[in-house]
Amino acid sequence: MEISEHNSNVAQHSSANSIFKNERVSMQEKSVLEQENVADTYDGPSYIIVDKNVLCDIFKYTFCGSCNQSTLKLEFGHKYGFSHQLKLVCKTCSEQKVECFTSSRLEKKSNTSTPFDVNVRAVQAFLAISGGHASVEKFCMFLNMPLMSNKTFNEIKCYINSVYSLASQTVLNYVHNNVQNAYSKLDQNGSNTVTDIAVSFDRKCLTRGHTSQIGVGCVVDT
Repeated sequence: MEISEHNSNVAQHSSANSIFKNERVSMQEKSVLEQENVADTYDGPSYIIVDKNVLCDIFKYTFCGSCNQSTLKLEFGHKYGFSHQLKLVCKTCSEQKVECFTSSRLEKKSNTSTPFDVNVRAVQAFLAISGGHASVEKFCMFLNMPLMSNKTFNEIKCYINSVYSLASQTVLNYVHNNVQNAYSKLDQNGSNTVTDIAVSFDRKCLTRGHTSQIGVGCVVDT
């Protein structure tokens, strides 16, 4: 009788674990599907790797709206890093139908030339994996892609650094104002004097040949 009750309890426990695991799997599947749906509805820049020959074949049997001939050809013009100029031209009537780049430029905020979105994202990616321009060379070599020059890579790296510096300054100003407001409320005298607050920063570390540039700042309240 005791063995029977024990087996029954084990079976119930096993069944409960199975139900829990199934629910957990279902929740994970639902989460993945929701992320895929969000990705499908995202309006921002999104990229895929396409074979140039496949791209050209799309227009091989497409008729020109002017001469009604299937002589449309996709031509590749200037390139700026990973952004390429595309021209759709009819070889019969010599009419250029479309001209565009494979990536748009970022929003212009000054008189300086703004980089293409795909180039900024690519440089960010290679910097994130600690690859640098040497990794760009290998990536382009294996995919048989035109190489982004070292000059372009470094220019975009400087651009990213300036943007990060501006964003960091904005965040620091926001934190400074909030901390100052919080301490001014605690000031019993009502004076609007400058409050000195100690801030501790963890230095960058060097581990197994890898350097970390991440610094963590903590306000020390005494």
